Amino acid sequence: MTPHDIPSAARSDVGQRRDHNEDAVFVKMPLLAVADGVGGSAKGEVASRLAIDTFVAAAQDVLVARSGDEAVRAMEHAVLAANGAVHQSQLDDESRRGMATTITAAVVRDGGEVVVGHVGDSRLYVLSAAGARQLTDDHSVVAELVRSGRLDPGDVPTHPQRNVITRALGPEADVSVDAFLAHVGPGDWLLACSDGLTEHVEEHELAGIVVEAAPGDPDAAAARLVDLANERGGTDNITVALAQPVPSDVSGELHVEALHAAAATAAATTTSMPATMGGADDPVPAEDSGPLPRVAADGDAEPEASDELPAMQPIPHDEDWRDDERDDERDLRAWIVALMVLIVVFAIVALTWSRSYFLVERGDGSVGIDRGFPVAGLSTRHAESDVLADDLDPADRERLVDSHRILSEADAQQVLDDLPTRLDAVDAPAAGQGA
Repeated sequence: MTPHDIPSAARSDVGQRRDHNEDAVFVKMPLLAVADGVGGSAKGEVASRLAIDTFVAAAQDVLVARSGDEAVRAMEHAVLAANGAVHQSQLDDESRRGMATTITAAVVRDGGEVVVGHVGDSRLYVLSAAGARQLTDDHSVVAELVRSGRLDPGDVPTHPQRNVITRALGPEADVSVDAFLAHVGPGDWLLACSDGLTEHVEEHELAGIVVEAAPGDPDAAAARLVDLANERGGTDNITVALAQPVPSDVSGELHVEALHAAAATAAATTTSMPATMGGADDPVPAEDSGPLPRVAADGDAEPEASDELPAMQPIPHDEDWRDDERDDERDLRAWIVALMVLIVVFAIVALTWSRSYFLVERGDGSVGIDRGFPVAGLSTRHAESDVLADDLDPADRERLVDSHRILSEADAQQVLDDLPTRLDAVDAPAAGQGA
């Protein structure tokens, strides 16, 4: 069996909520890789394509390495070359500042040996009838919280930082790369995917779909995975790379030959994909994204500018953070509107309620009836008398006027009507003393 006979497929879809695809994918055995661009208007799709183009060109040393340890070092070097290319591109082009990308790649060697390179929260799985085994660790805030025991896995889907990654290619001149060896057995499938797939499809479903459909039609299996993620919301770009290495039938010599061909293909075609695509080897017309940064023979990006980018901070992945911010803004506006409505309703109720109460109060010297509470301008003068408050007996004045008793309209009017009588009672003794 030649590498071209190895069952493989790739598919990438824009999803249901994005207006463009920032993912990139490459499958040409013995190599498969997925990159998930970050940056939106800052050219996330350029970052992902550039990373894979550079990685494929640099990954040939992984296959010719004489030992597993040497292969791991070569894999790390290839990923660092991709990081250097993306980083340098930002220095060269102001419009690309802020772009970044994940990368998850695998190179299959003899004896079922798989060399893995990984940065970000895309994933690599081994799928078989026994289930799904995740080979990579997510470089994200929530994943690190879960690994440290500070977050329950069940709380991840609702965590406010669920889409924030802690490592990516591009923001810094250097990046920590997870590079290691893994093994697959006969009949096992390798699946590399962006988080747009795993956001909606459970691990046991990944294994079930691939094990059932992929042996006869890997393209159908890849399409089914993407379709299922879309059926469940498709909140992000969705990309899968699928292959069954069949390690016992592939020689290292054929691997090297195949990877040289893959590198040539990568140089001539883009690894970014349209909304949907067919087989993994289908050529895709390149999009003009400007000249790509040159990569030196040692894999490091050749410096062409002295500018330095800021040190990397946790990166909101793709545009989910913008969606979350828009949701938060909508929630805030809804709360403000609800609060304003509540205040208006309360004011109307308070005003209506207060208008049913009456108080006998001083006015401009004279005693009258005020309607409503004498606070916040809620009371109005309802009736007036000719009696001055200071002319009343102090005890009557304290009891009837200055006590601020809440009365019904009838009771308040009765008090007002009785005031002349009480004033006469005060005047009578005074007149008698004068005689």
